[in-house]
Amino acid sequence: MMNPHFVFNSLNAIEQQVNLGNTDKARTYLSRFAQLLRMNLQTVNSDFVPLDEELERIKLYLETEK
Repeated sequence: MMNPHFVFNSLNAIEQQVNLGNTDKARTYLSRFAQLLRMNLQTVNSDFVPLDEELERIKLYLETEK
């Protein structure tokens, strides 16, 4: 489950990069964020998440958070 505050901050960070003209950085950030959202939505009703998928999700989360 993703914290709504994290989602809001991520979208604001993407908007800021677009406004600053850093399109490559914004594109990378948006791609990473979209991948993280997709992974979360795919497993929202799962009782079990394989360890490799959870590790990938944590990696994407940390990359997005920094």
